Amino acid sequence: MPTGLCFCASNRGYREQTVFDSVFSEIAALLLTAAVIGSIGVWLRQPLIVSFIAVGILAGPAGLVWVAAADQVDLLAKIGIALLLNFILIIFAGRADR
Repeated sequence: MPTGLCFCASNRGYREQTVFDSVFSEIAALLLTAAVIGSIGVWLRQPLIVSFIAVGILAGPAGLVWVAAADQVDLLAKIGIALLLNFILIIFAGRADR
């Protein structure tokens, strides 16, 4: 599929076209890539967060430019950060009870 500039309703006005046609395809590809690279990271005995950061760099504008639905992915990223912080809070609250 050709890549090039197209006009779209984003903050910058122009952005690169991506490989995927729908938001569902983008999110599915991101989850699959995160699972594959995450399992490779576990096999190499690296923390999962390192693998997930690598997926973000790979799929973002600096890499393969997979992400076009920035609003939906941004919402999912904020939800993921909120869940991560809550999980860390639960872990530390459990350690404080000991």
